[in-house]
Amino acid sequence: MRHGAASALLADGATPAVVQKQLRHSDPRITVGIYGHVVGDAQRNAVQNRSTKLVNWGSIVRKLSFVRKQASKVQWNQLVW
Repeated sequence: MRHGAASALLADGATPAVVQKQLRHSDPRITVGIYGHVVGDAQRNAVQNRSTKLVNWGSIVRKLSFVRKQASKVQWNQLVW
């Protein structure tokens, strides 16, 4: 149960220092030494999630750029206020 709880905390993004305090390890290096594989997976997942969000953001920016270009073709006197 202890190993599972620590792995779950790290997988959910808790820092090794937080888990170290929960497990009462004397040093965070002990926690990283035992659960380093989970930290690596969590970091890899975080990078993948961030890159997915950046790709999605890039798509939004391209759409906004297109809308802006289309809007710049409209004459000011054609706008209805």
